[in-house]
Amino acid sequence: DGLDGLAAGSAMMGFGAFAIIAYWAFRNPGVYGAVVNPLDLAVLAAAFAGACAGFLWFNAAPARIFMGDVGALALGTALAGLALSTNTQLLLVLLCAINVMEAGSVAIQMVIFKASGRKRRFFKMTPIHHHFE
Repeated sequence: DGLDGLAAGSAMMGFGAFAIIAYWAFRNPGVYGAVVNPLDLAVLAAAFAGACAGFLWFNAAPARIFMGDVGALALGTALAGLALSTNTQLLLVLLCAINVMEAGSVAIQMVIFKASGRKRRFFKMTPIHHHFE
């Protein structure tokens, strides 16, 4: 991740939310439809949140280790899998709004840059997290 703690911090909040959602589905089985093994999903989400919290200790400024694309994509895949497993696909967009903004800023920048014949840029730089450094 380009900004210390960005991927792990936002993923940790998402996993925490999915742990609560899955536990809620365990306690109230009729609310979310047919969620298979919701308590197992809650434990899995809590384990991912804990792993992200442990990683943040070493990724806080000044960072000693970095996640990279493989780690960030794995966290995104796990969040998407939990959203599908708990039948809360639309909630994923809200929980991962920062990730959606990141991808959207790159897409907007590339479209305008290529449409203008490589002369104009919409943002000073992309991905958008570079503005917060």
